[in-house]
Amino acid sequence: MGQTATERLNRAKSSKRVVLKTDFAGLNAGSSMFVATPKIVNDYVNQLPVGQFISMPELRADLAIEHDCDATCPLTTAIFLRLVAEAALEQLESGSEIENITPFWRVVAPGDQVSSRLPVDQQWLERRRNEELLLSVD
Repeated sequence: MGQTATERLNRAKSSKRVVLKTDFAGLNAGSSMFVATPKIVNDYVNQLPVGQFISMPELRADLAIEHDCDATCPLTTAIFLRLVAEAALEQLESGSEIENITPFWRVVAPGDQVSSRLPVDQQWLERRRNEELLLSVD
């Protein structure tokens, strides 16, 4: 049997900074690109305040700035964000309270590419976001 999402999330990996030799994902050769880890993406999402929602491009831009690169890899970031969401859903399924899991819905929006690949109802994501908006007003 394969590893769970939580096990894959917690696997030790190193981030890296690469200088592109060819054009890639809208970046020119010679640009620096940050390749995060699932843990870095998880930590970033966990630091977002209640009621603050950002897009994947914003997440990537923030990580690139933080790691002094021109960009963050869009492919690996999407994969890692999906892994973060799957691990959070596993934890929820095994009895964790919603307040104790990574709030992936702050980056994964209903109808976006990552959400369409998750085993979660799009309305669930919308409800989570709406509930947070109500909490952030109090």
